[in-house]
Amino acid sequence: MVRFTANPVRALAGTDPGRTRLLNASGVAVAVLISTGCAWLIVNATHADGGYLAVGAFLAMQAGLSVRDATAPARVVTTALLVIPVVGGLAGTTLLAHNRYVEIAAFVVIGGVATWMRRFGPRWSAVGMIAFFSSFFALFLRPTVDDLGPLLLIGVGAVAASLIVKSTILLHAPDRSLRLLMRQFRGAGDAAVRAAEGSVGRPRATLQARLDRLGDVAMAITDWQSQYDTAARTGLTAHELARLVFDARTDLVQACLHLAQVPEPNADRELTALLDAMHRVLDTDLPASERSAASARARRTLEAVDPDVPGRFAVALLARAVESQIALREALESPHPAATAEPDTDVSSDEPTDAEPAVARDAEIAEAPDAGGGPHRFWHEWTPTTRMAVQVMLAATLATVAGEAISASRWYWSVLTAFLVFVGVNTRAAILTRAYRRVIGTVCGVFVGFGFGIAIDGAELPLMLLCAVSVFCMVYLGPLNYAVMAFFVTVLLSSMYGLLGILNRHILELRLEETLTGAVIGVACAFLIFSSSSRPELITRIRAYFASLEEVLTRSGDVLIGHGPTTAVLDAAHRLDTDHRELETFVSSMAVSFAGGQRRTLRRSATALLKNAGVHADRLAQESVILGKEGGTAAFHGDAADAARRGIDAVVAQSDAACRSLLHRRRDNPAKSEASETFDAVRRVPCRPHTPQYRAMLALSNLSITMANIERLRERD
Repeated sequence: MVRFTANPVRALAGTDPGRTRLLNASGVAVAVLISTGCAWLIVNATHADGGYLAVGAFLAMQAGLSVRDATAPARVVTTALLVIPVVGGLAGTTLLAHNRYVEIAAFVVIGGVATWMRRFGPRWSAVGMIAFFSSFFALFLRPTVDDLGPLLLIGVGAVAASLIVKSTILLHAPDRSLRLLMRQFRGAGDAAVRAAEGSVGRPRATLQARLDRLGDVAMAITDWQSQYDTAARTGLTAHELARLVFDARTDLVQACLHLAQVPEPNADRELTALLDAMHRVLDTDLPASERSAASARARRTLEAVDPDVPGRFAVALLARAVESQIALREALESPHPAATAEPDTDVSSDEPTDAEPAVARDAEIAEAPDAGGGPHRFWHEWTPTTRMAVQVMLAATLATVAGEAISASRWYWSVLTAFLVFVGVNTRAAILTRAYRRVIGTVCGVFVGFGFGIAIDGAELPLMLLCAVSVFCMVYLGPLNYAVMAFFVTVLLSSMYGLLGILNRHILELRLEETLTGAVIGVACAFLIFSSSSRPELITRIRAYFASLEEVLTRSGDVLIGHGPTTAVLDAAHRLDTDHRELETFVSSMAVSFAGGQRRTLRRSATALLKNAGVHADRLAQESVILGKEGGTAAFHGDAADAARRGIDAVVAQSDAACRSLLHRRRDNPAKSEASETFDAVRRVPCRPHTPQYRAMLALSNLSITMANIERLRERD
């Protein structure tokens, strides 16, 4: 029997921490409505072609999608700059209409330049994209010089609509964004606790999905800190907030994992009372008096509980999770003087604590050999944007020829697809995956869009609303899968054809044929002309992940023996989360390359093990931070400190061996590391069960086991 989530809307929102995509999708949809309304007024006032309504909708959408600067003020500036490429693209292509070959050549060159401009950052990438689409619409609509005035007004109106919306979003205060993120953090935590209750004997997938969602929101909070001044907004230093969020997250994760092993949590009165307290603490509208009562209960439990007694460990972890959630909430809700400096006095240290190891690590990764990336060619010396610009221009030229063979009036759809399969990716496997998803989305969109178009039957208002709905769904759901974006783009185009009065089965068949042709040509150019393998970049990202993992191990070990600050542990843990997320995104972008049976199995197994390694590394980091905060003294001394250091060093060696094993086939593998060294070292560390010292060593042992499992993945190759 198929089981559906109790709240699918909440599950969907879990993939959008901070509701960033929801805000963007709503903003772009509103901009499309404003722009289309302005275009309708201009068309009626100037008696221009009704098809120009499509320009207002599409350019407003592209202005919303293309602008991706890191901060809201920067996005406003970039949007204002888009007036220049819009006017230039529309006017230039229109004025070249009398010379067909020059017009086509200019369109091809614009596509190449737009690709090349990605090297200068998001602002110039947006300028290039809008210039390309403005030229595309001039080709699509074929305006005369006399019609250029209304068309330019509509183009400027599209940019103005997007600018108005982004300026309004700028008023969306950072404080409100943080409050929303914290509400989602508590909501994700509550969902995780409910999934853990009574989950013995049930599949762990639901619980893991809830814990992943909690991690996603924690990463979104880190992203928020990168965009705004934490001290000015909260009165806490960046490290104080990062540590509070880290504690709240990892405490809750550990509590949920151990709670999931309790057969009947409701049969334990103390555990039931703590669960009730946890749910109240995670309630957004919890009064301060109830929060104090929950905190007092958690403190009493921690003072009285003996974690060595069977079944009491989960109680102790849950009590600690309640306290860390309350500490985070009270730190943000209590008034604070503005913080002026980052405290760096967590642990006394005679060693330097700057970022030199991380810089050295990055240099080592950058200089590492490709390790199987294929023979070196002269174009490998080019920057990716230069190489792809040449590929795009060649693909666009071939797509023009093939597109004209299919339809002399719709050839530009083929060129458009050949251009778009290169957007946002830079390796042949990623291009293949993107092209495949675009074709699948277009096929489905053709049928659905045609059905909507026929049902609406040319009514302008419903078609304009369909444009806005398609844009909203494309922006909100598109990041989940490019096929979804292609689907809603096709539905959007169907509604635009309806506005133009030319929607019919033949036009959508041409759209599908041209899309398939452009995708095939784009992939062929990516593989056959100045080809760039995905393997070197995949290797680089895997190495970056393992380098971050080793940094977490090293920094945690420094704190455990009293030679490093806890702030360095937090930084390393956040970097590991970021590198893991980027690795997962890259692997997803080249999914077609892993479609084969054994390669697919290897990808799934490696992905699961790397996620487990991250969980154990987070646990080790958290325990070291907890121990580092307890008076600033070392957790281990003398022989115990030496044994702990040997254990850390052994797992670092295992991590290096696991990385090399994952990157090479069995016949190329170096000698394997020995996990027994880690266990021997850990056994020499005297610590009482269920203390932070014990949990740190347990996390280290589990990490060692995970590294050994990664080393064995290639044995079946």
